[in-house]
Amino acid sequence: MTQSGAAFDASFAKSSRGARLARETPGIANVLGVFVSGRVVSRSMPAALETWSAALPLRALLRDFGSPVYVLAEPQLLANVEAYVRVLGAADRVAYPVKANPAIAVLEILARAGCRADCASPAELRLAQLAGFPGERIVYNSPAADLDTAFRVLERGGTVVADSAAMLRGLDAVLAGHRLPGSARLLVRVNPRAAAGYAEEQDYQHLTAHADPRGKFGVPAEELPALVASVRLEIQGVHAHVGTQMDHVGAFATIARELHAALDSLPRAVANPIVDLGGGLGIPFVDGHCFPSIDDLAPALATVDHALASRAGPCSCRKDGQFCPACCFPALHKGACL
Repeated sequence: MTQSGAAFDASFAKSSRGARLARETPGIANVLGVFVSGRVVSRSMPAALETWSAALPLRALLRDFGSPVYVLAEPQLLANVEAYVRVLGAADRVAYPVKANPAIAVLEILARAGCRADCASPAELRLAQLAGFPGERIVYNSPAADLDTAFRVLERGGTVVADSAAMLRGLDAVLAGHRLPGSARLLVRVNPRAAAGYAEEQDYQHLTAHADPRGKFGVPAEELPALVASVRLEIQGVHAHVGTQMDHVGAFATIARELHAALDSLPRAVANPIVDLGGGLGIPFVDGHCFPSIDDLAPALATVDHALASRAGPCSCRKDGQFCPACCFPALHKGACL
């Protein structure tokens, strides 16, 4: 994508944070938040990712801002946040994966709403900080984690997910003798003993089913007790990624139970443990596909006896899930619109 100054929010570009971001992140000027007061999208429309853009003056937007231009439906984004809050009880139990859409306009809205930022790289951490997420509302969860970066996140009171035995042992060595802030949290990614699965088979599911005993990321549940016993660190909870394009909410309840069982197996009791669910409810990209709504998660998770502190947001690739990207933030290109 070529850089286009016209496609950059002028008010943000003139700010000190905008200037710093432009210096540190080449190409970020392609991202623009144009706010519209469009209606909230109905999730019941098959293969209709969004309908509000039909009311936009597309030619005027392209004339004024150039191409490509990204238009954000803030009401839909906040409606999705509110839906997750109804399920989970608080905005800080919802973590938005920055890689899904790192537009500064999106991140600033979510920071103001009280959400957390789920980051997988130092660049995403910088974006989250520049957007206004405080240290205690930043999560570092990466399959290629850097120990120094993880240490800095914990030092600032954030949350780190260790997705391998090697990472947990590495953090055990790095953190020896350090006193962390009270808000710092260390979780371990667990591969459950049983896969959650899908209600209907699709040809892509071998790429999107992550909560699997054979998963390449995470610690097998049966190995977790010995691993935790081998380190001096105290962990505060467990994490699992349920999957992408999930077509039934029972999968989240199943994995929540698996994670509670993993906590019960630990050699040391965890006070106020965190059960951290990652994953994405499906979006109907094809006519005939039906997926649960965010609100459908509430009765499913209510079947789990323990209180859940959950991050049931978009999937690990952060390109689907009903949180935001497909229904809130389409890209307009001259060739496609005119």
